[in-house]
Order: sequence, then C-alpha cells, then structure tokens
Amino acid sequence: MARNTQRDARDNERRRNQLLEAGFKLFSENDIETISLQKIADEADVGIATVYNYYGSKANLVIAISGKIWKEYWEEVAAKNNINPSDNFRNCYQMVELYLNCICQLYKERPDVLRFSSNYKTYICREKVEANQFGE
Repeated sequence: MARNTQRDARDNERRRNQLLEAGFKLFSENDIETISLQKIADEADVGIATVYNYYGSKANLVIAISGKIWKEYWEEVAAKNNINPSDNFRNCYQMVELYLNCICQLYKERPDVLRFSSNYKTYICREKVEANQFGE
C-alpha cells in the first residue's frame, strides 16, 4: 500500500509543534540547563528517540523554539500595526517607538517569552553554539 505523504507531512508538523510547545513551556518555567530532553519527551508524550529524530540536540531544539516564538510574535505585531515586513520605516523614531511598545506589551502580556529569551541567551553562550546552527 502506498504511503500517504500528505498525512505524513501533517503528522510530522504536528509532532514538531508538540515538541516545540512542550519545550517552550518547560524552558520558560525553568532554566533551560535544568530541563532534560527526556522531560520534554515526557511532557510531549513521545519517546526520547522522537526528540532526537526531529532536533538532534538540545541546542537545536532551543534554537527552533526561539525561532518559532519570535517569528509568531513579530507576525502578530506586523498584523496589529499593519506593517508589511518588506516596508521600511519612515524614520528611526517610528522603529524605536514600535520596538519599545512591543517590549512593554511583552512585559505585560507574555512574560513567559521574556523569561525564555533571558534563559536562551545564557544557554546559547554557555553551550558555545556556532553561528551556523541558527539558520535564518
């Protein structure tokens, strides 16, 4: 019987998101260093081999989580502020104003993102992650 590649792709995406969400939850509640990949696998209700299959290492998972949360956040900001990512700001003031408003909003509404980001920077530095691991 032929494989259903569309279903496989949906299942892979669902599993990938399941791992990212579990990792974000645990990493934003605790220091990244204190959370094992086994804890993430348990939280996501998958085997440890699945975590390694999708991400290969804790550093890769942490980077993927950071990319996902910030991509989603900036897409939300762009939509709320009617900003096209390819547009340039008319002046530096607009850019700084938007950035400061976003930081204040994050502080009030999404402290988990700020906690994760603080832990992320520390973890990436301690692990001496190479720049080529970051992707876009």
